Amino acid sequence: MYALGVFAVVVLLLAGGSTEAPDGAPVVRALQGALNAHDTDAVMNVFAPGATVQGAREPQNRAQIRGWVEQLIREDVRLELGGQPQDGSTLNWPGRLHLERFGADGYVDARVQARVEDGKIRSLTIRANSPAP
Repeated sequence: MYALGVFAVVVLLLAGGSTEAPDGAPVVRALQGALNAHDTDAVMNVFAPGATVQGAREPQNRAQIRGWVEQLIREDVRLELGGQPQDGSTLNWPGRLHLERFGADGYVDARVQARVEDGKIRSLTIRANSPAP
């Protein structure tokens, strides 16, 4: 029930967004909302069957992706997407990650790349820039 509530809030927030956003943008925003709400099932629902995350981790199966998501949630990783994504075969979106282990305010710049097909994420890569020493 909680996942349904989070999904409804995300949909309502997206409805007021820019009409110029690429088609896959609402799917990536739904991922952001679910991850930040620590809702593993809702995060998993945005991935297509056979999806991959962090490309170098291939081959992957659904259980491995769930494990990766659960680790992000255990570490209280939060994602903030900024601006509009650049469209193409892959969305390329600037953002920030909140990671306690980086100290200071915990935020680092990041880049989210997602390939969305038929309303589901087929591939996702989140790369954090190294924080300044």
